[in-house]
Amino acid sequence: MDSLGNLESLKGHTILVVEDNDFQRSVALQVLQSLGIKDIHQAADGLQALKVLEQFGKVDVVICDLDMPGMDGIQFLGELAKNKLAGAVIVASAMEASLIRTVEDLVQEHGLKLLGTLAKPLAKKKLQDLLGRFTDLETEESTSFPQDAKAPWTVKELDDALSRKEFTLYHQPKVSMATGELEATEVLCRWQHPEHGLVMPDSFIPLMEESGQIEALTEQVIEKALVALCDFKTKGMTTKIGINLSAITLNDTSMPDRLFKQLSALKLSPELLMLEITESSLIDQPAKSLETLARLKMKGFMLSIDDFGTGYSSMKQLNRIPFSELKIDRSFVDGASEDKTRKAIIDANIGLAHTLGMRVVAEGVEQVADWHLLNELGCDIVQGYFVARPMPISELSDWLSDWQQRFEQLNDSQQSACE
Repeated sequence: MDSLGNLESLKGHTILVVEDNDFQRSVALQVLQSLGIKDIHQAADGLQALKVLEQFGKVDVVICDLDMPGMDGIQFLGELAKNKLAGAVIVASAMEASLIRTVEDLVQEHGLKLLGTLAKPLAKKKLQDLLGRFTDLETEESTSFPQDAKAPWTVKELDDALSRKEFTLYHQPKVSMATGELEATEVLCRWQHPEHGLVMPDSFIPLMEESGQIEALTEQVIEKALVALCDFKTKGMTTKIGINLSAITLNDTSMPDRLFKQLSALKLSPELLMLEITESSLIDQPAKSLETLARLKMKGFMLSIDDFGTGYSSMKQLNRIPFSELKIDRSFVDGASEDKTRKAIIDANIGLAHTLGMRVVAEGVEQVADWHLLNELGCDIVQGYFVARPMPISELSDWLSDWQQRFEQLNDSQQSACE
């Protein structure tokens, strides 16, 4: 669903604007009204906002300033999180970018859903895009369950789902910035539950890792991914597929042999499989993980370091593991076109990766301005909602046709801007 479709769904939701400047607050209210949103509340500082919430109850989205008298925005966000008074937050502030980045991290550490940040005065298009993300969050949460709650499934239910092969793959495209071609897809696991519909992985993966079922799930994911690779090959496509490997899988040093035999039997090259590894997955049993990764690389598989920069030992991992691809985490990418620090981090990471002979993937690209920035900085591959959401493999063909037209328009607009 695009941002306009999401916005249509948002019109029945409640918004609270917390802003001490009367003019800025008035502008925000007018912009929201122009987007067709009717249930809007307002407050001049954090204390007043808490009184509004006490009167009207939890709201869907809070648009919050930071520097306010009485209770400032930072204090208010803490109260908002503690009392679970909002579905999501947009930070609106004219403060310096470094402070806003700290607040963004703070919001997420509090467990609040952050839709994004806005400069002031509020721009209608940017606000529309951020509000459009709220319905996406609602859709995800309707098929997910709180991580701090008791697991909604039992081990037996997951065993039954495995035996019935109810887990399915969604493909998120990764495209070349230079040509727009579909370079690869990252496969993301979903559970097609017979009663609850499509269930997101955050509600079943932790229990499967705890129970040891993750190995059986990984085997099914690999089997389905290989079927997809065969389908691509039949259509004359050289599209790669990326699969996330858990720490438990990396501890299995016999896995490289099994995987190589599976691909050989299907006459598929190991280079078509990109195995994505997060830094945290290398901490469990480092010796076994390194052995598994070295043997995978030796057999020709591609290795990708996922969520680069979010761990504490990124440079060490680059030095010790022969990665083919570096994925820059979405926390650095989203909004980088408006943030000099994020731009500098991305620029440095691209330069580092290219010097080490790796290709660079930017995750979480959602805005055209960020696309143009990444192109300017020499990023190789892009992945994110701006390009495509995850989808069943049956929808890839239609998406690709639409995307090629969009890519030509992107090129035309960028060339016009340079003339």
